[in-house]
Amino acid sequence: PLAGEGQVHEGKTIVTARLIADTIRVQPGKPFTAGVHLDVAPGWHVYWENPGDTALPIQVQWDLPPETRVSSLRWPRPETYQESGGSVTVFGYERETVLLAAVTPPRSMNDSALDLKAKASWLVCEKICIPGEASLALSLPVGPSAASGDANVIRRFEAMVPTSGDAAGVRIVSAHAKRSNDQWRFTIVLDAGARAIARFHPRAIPGFAIEHGGIAVEGSRVRFTALADEPGARPVRVSGVVVTNRGSFDVTAKVAEGEPKSSPAATSAERSPPAAPAQTATAPAHSSPASALPPPVQKQSDDWLDRILPGSESSQPLSLPWLLLLSAIGGLLLNIMPCVLPVISLKVLSFVHQAGHGSQQTRLFGLAFAAGVLGSFWILAAVVAIVRATAEQIGWGFQFQSPYFVVAMSVVVVFFAMNLFGVFEISGPTLTRPAASSGRASGAFLHGMLATVLATPCSAPFLGTAIGFAFTQPLPFLFLAFTAVAAGLALPYVVLSWNPGWLRWVPRPGMWMVRFKQAMGFVLLGTAVWLLSILGSQLGPEGVVWSLVFLTIVAFAVWVFAESRAATRIATRVLWRTGAIALVAGGYFWTLESELRWREPAVAIAEAEAGGGIDWQPFSLAGLRSRVERGETVFIDFTADWCWSCKVNERTVLSTSRVESAIRELNVTAVKADWTNRNPEITRLLSKFGRVGVPFYVVFPAGRLTEPIALSEIITPASVVDALERAGPSREEANR
Repeated sequence: PLAGEGQVHEGKTIVTARLIADTIRVQPGKPFTAGVHLDVAPGWHVYWENPGDTALPIQVQWDLPPETRVSSLRWPRPETYQESGGSVTVFGYERETVLLAAVTPPRSMNDSALDLKAKASWLVCEKICIPGEASLALSLPVGPSAASGDANVIRRFEAMVPTSGDAAGVRIVSAHAKRSNDQWRFTIVLDAGARAIARFHPRAIPGFAIEHGGIAVEGSRVRFTALADEPGARPVRVSGVVVTNRGSFDVTAKVAEGEPKSSPAATSAERSPPAAPAQTATAPAHSSPASALPPPVQKQSDDWLDRILPGSESSQPLSLPWLLLLSAIGGLLLNIMPCVLPVISLKVLSFVHQAGHGSQQTRLFGLAFAAGVLGSFWILAAVVAIVRATAEQIGWGFQFQSPYFVVAMSVVVVFFAMNLFGVFEISGPTLTRPAASSGRASGAFLHGMLATVLATPCSAPFLGTAIGFAFTQPLPFLFLAFTAVAAGLALPYVVLSWNPGWLRWVPRPGMWMVRFKQAMGFVLLGTAVWLLSILGSQLGPEGVVWSLVFLTIVAFAVWVFAESRAATRIATRVLWRTGAIALVAGGYFWTLESELRWREPAVAIAEAEAGGGIDWQPFSLAGLRSRVERGETVFIDFTADWCWSCKVNERTVLSTSRVESAIRELNVTAVKADWTNRNPEITRLLSKFGRVGVPFYVVFPAGRLTEPIALSEIITPASVVDALERAGPSREEANR
């Protein structure tokens, strides 16, 4: 029996079904993600698209308004369970799952809302199995899109959908089946790179009954048997989900009859690192989100990337002197990029402090600031080298793609703001109560480090070319290039500190310095707001709210820690400081771990954006190739929410009537390559132009996929329109 949307057994609800979406409002023609959410009681489980030896999969039948399109279901990776005392192996989900689909409303909507309906049916089992069903409905009003309260749930399960194996680096090298009467012995050889294969979940093979309990993973090989339903039946194709220690992947291949033959590809695959123990059919604990996957990557041959004309690339070889010169100039120009505006307060404040000290101490502060900049760049270079050694692709400002880093930087910025407000002074590694003198070399060093980290999200002229080339070079070249960038960034402040006479325009020290310092604290709080806006794109609105709560707790704990200096008894001082540390730890686990569950990676939902008069389309390599080959001229804006230069260009150039008119008149397709979160396809295309950071802009002329027109990081309406006119309009038949 059913009670509303809940399936009840013996007075207890064992399954609750809901229809959810990642938005609270819809726009005509703009896709969004919907899902059927099943909340399952402890001890019970429902079934994957291939349920295993027995049982029934979850089924969803949509009832949508006319001209509304819905994609096929996307299934999260399943777990393996034993039933009937270990004699039956099944695949499914416990606790909860969401089956996802992309829904595209009609381009023309007369109604004030989009009414979604779906009938979901399932089989839920514990010691007994009970079928269930529910008729679900969801009404979404028409209006500006905004994330719903279920957006984080959808992102969490989106991250568990297996990525396409070929594009993600996991593939089937060979699939063979050897016949013995009506029984077939399958052997699949996989190439998983450096990943260790843990499990293989096959999809159903038409005409065959797979013995799921006998699936064995042996290094890079997967073996299982299947019985033919009819004599003479032959398997044609095999597909399934490969679960590794670094995500899960969707693979498929044709089946050849006989034993697998040794080949270079198969031999290479079998030399991969030892895999996890052979798959066993035991009921697992609830899967950890730590192994969640990056966004799905579309499968399509992208060999055209290798044919991009050299004249369109910026990755031409550079001599070492030229590399260092471009890096130093790029670092110098970082000082005038919009990205650096949030830390101007720290630099101006350093000048104010220097004006009140002797020349020797002023020079010491300048060198300490430079040391902080240099040390930060060396750390960044080391991180790049380490990540690059794992064969991962990263780019300039990559650290801002991690919500962990953004939250950590928010804490640091609030920490420095409280320092400027006078809550404490930085003295070496300790915090003290406000003192008469606040100028210390250690403070200058920390200012240099913070300035560097907050200045690196965006690229600058010359810097993109130099760093893009350095990323492809041996380690010594990389460190030398980063050192040159650091020297360029710190140069103005070192020069000023060694020429204190140039600071005569600064008034004499007095109470105004205290007021000025406090005012600069509010500028740093503005930086914290900017960082939280990045979190909004990565973790959703809840990420901003709970991060604010955590920052408030951190600020209070810092105040408690600093005030402990006033305690006369050591025991009291220790108690206060222990309480401050406990506040931070407790606040972290409460806000970020318990409420936000921020270690469950949020995957950006690719949506077409509207606004500013330009109909922005989402980016993918497959989509780009398809558009250009069918005759569309495509303009790509490589951007990120953590890049201030990107936002300035969008507001002052791309949103101007001149650019909007050119895009409209030439019938150009505008594509936004949003790099706020990691996206290997965006990283790969950037690297083809010798770029490792944003902003970056490129135009692909209609039908000329390998002849793109690249623009500089600094654009004007005239330069964008000129590139669009050189590329030419889209062909008329492209949009028919």
